[in-house]
Amino acid sequence: MKKFLRSLLFVLLISAFFFGCGENVNIINYTNKKPNNFYYTNLLCKNIKLKSNTKCKAVDMNYYKEIELDKDNLNKIAAFLDKLNKDNFIQAPNDLPQKPKFKIFITSDKDNYIINVYNNKYISIFPWDGSYQMDFIDMTSIPASLNIFEICNFLYSL
Repeated sequence: MKKFLRSLLFVLLISAFFFGCGENVNIINYTNKKPNNFYYTNLLCKNIKLKSNTKCKAVDMNYYKEIELDKDNLNKIAAFLDKLNKDNFIQAPNDLPQKPKFKIFITSDKDNYIINVYNNKYISIFPWDGSYQMDFIDMTSIPASLNIFEICNFLYSL
């Protein structure tokens, strides 16, 4: 029995030596400088316009109710993206809610994007596997007809 315990301890120490002494590697490094504040939004806009088989669904994060968005609603999101200018893109705001009210998932053949809709003022856009911090957008200057929060509220009220 003592030989077994010594062997087990030896194996544990050797395995701890080989596996426990590795470098601490970050999988996603947010310290890289993003080329601009609208980097992911620009990629999403190109993706929506160039891909005809783009699918979109919205999820209410309070009830986890999912709605598949049709082509008209995807066109409204594209129109919203066209309406944005450089002033709409901001750094991460201090008064950002902890949890988004809605999440919109936009998928195509290669790329998958997520839009976090926090309230009628803030959203964020990022790809499923991005290496930079998400794009934060202030929607106060956007008309209510193109405001993503208002569109989601309307869809869930039906």
